[in-house]
Amino acid sequence: MKTTMKDIAKLAGVSQGTVDRVFNNRSGVNKETKELVLKIAKENNYQFNMYARALVNTNKNYKIGVVINSIGNDFFVNIIKGMKDSIKTYEQNGLSLNIIELKGYDVEEQIKAIEKIEYNKCDALVITPIDDPKIKEQLTELNIPIVTINNDLDVEKLAFVGCDYWNNGELAADTALFLKNIQSILIVTGSNKMSGHRLRVEGFISRINENFNEKSINIIEGQDDDIETYKKVRDLLSTKSIDLIYFAAGGIIGGLRAVKESNKEIKIITVDETPYVVSEIKKNNIIATISQQPYLQGKKAIELAVQHCLFKSIPEDKNIFLTSNIKLSSSNFNLEV
Repeated sequence: MKTTMKDIAKLAGVSQGTVDRVFNNRSGVNKETKELVLKIAKENNYQFNMYARALVNTNKNYKIGVVINSIGNDFFVNIIKGMKDSIKTYEQNGLSLNIIELKGYDVEEQIKAIEKIEYNKCDALVITPIDDPKIKEQLTELNIPIVTINNDLDVEKLAFVGCDYWNNGELAADTALFLKNIQSILIVTGSNKMSGHRLRVEGFISRINENFNEKSINIIEGQDDDIETYKKVRDLLSTKSIDLIYFAAGGIIGGLRAVKESNKEIKIITVDETPYVVSEIKKNNIIATISQQPYLQGKKAIELAVQHCLFKSIPEDKNIFLTSNIKLSSSNFNLEV
């Protein structure tokens, strides 16, 4: 049976008039009641009617801007799929995405992308921000709501959607601590311009040092690029003996190629569940990977932006962490694309 406004009112313990004011975004309803009504409506699949009604009342087609450092990094395929699947719920009602994909961590390129989002008159921005003062200034001056995704920045925003990177790094270290004869470790991160990358590395090193202070740890930045990662890993392996490599960001295809060419017995731990990583785990070339639910990250980020555009909804929790999991060759891999 189809849920009605009367049903929502009864479940929320309020009048139909109050429910109507919430759905039409009118004043006279306190924050707690508004959030309760919206929560009940969503749980009872009343969402479509809510958004249609809101769009009719505002007579506006909303556009969500996305700036994401995804080119050359397969991890982001599932984030973008989550975003596109989320917006499908609202497309027929006039909501749309304006996605700008970038490669690497060039500050000036990201500034240009943000300016383009502003020029295109987007109503909200979902972004993987580079940790740089210029980006922070640019976002601070932006007069639209912001959701940071997969990497956070200290700016005014609706929320950050991603994983707890420190914990993600700790999980990789916990896996490494089960391995024998590990004296020398190489960490391959993406860029120190990304706070998430730094936190993941710091979490890993902290957990390792809690147990073994004498381990040698080397760190290189591969910029999430397979060619650059390949060259840097190849060059380091030609001069140093490494027992374990922790690929803590993108560039895994290039990095693993360098390992294979070295003909050295090196244990590998990675992040994420890209098709390549899953394939190599099943071949036992990778011991474990630490996943972070990219599809749900993309879906949730767009949902938050849409709800704010239509209902001025603000999440209570500013940090929306999705669970990280250790995946082994025996694990169940549900590739979303």
